[in-house]
Amino acid sequence: MTFSTVTFSGNAPHELDPFYVLAPQGAVAQGPVPTFPHDHVVRAVPTANAGTYTTRLQGFFVFCTEQGLVSGACTPEWLNAGGGLAPFADSVDGQALTSSDAIESAAADGDVALVNLGPAAVIVGAISQSN
Repeated sequence: MTFSTVTFSGNAPHELDPFYVLAPQGAVAQGPVPTFPHDHVVRAVPTANAGTYTTRLQGFFVFCTEQGLVSGACTPEWLNAGGGLAPFADSVDGQALTSSDAIESAAADGDVALVNLGPAAVIVGAISQSN
């Protein structure tokens, strides 16, 4: 993903795709290390345009909920994104959270919370399918 310097002027939430920020899902984090190692998950890349498109995204932190922690369903990685340690979701029921479907299913079950980061986290990005 390449982030654009273009600003977003829309205001309707239905115009935005989710951009999930969660604990690293592999050995190498996508986000900056060591300040705040994290990964990003977006919806599947459409196959049109050879798998490359530009979209407007709304940032969400993906945290383990109290229910997910107490039940053991959600495994957290305690990370500091600038406001103290928080339980960023690493896995749910032993499964990595590498797709928006997995994240949204875990949210529907109450094991993770999707925390909308508000207008400051609306970004424009170019997404390319990696081979």
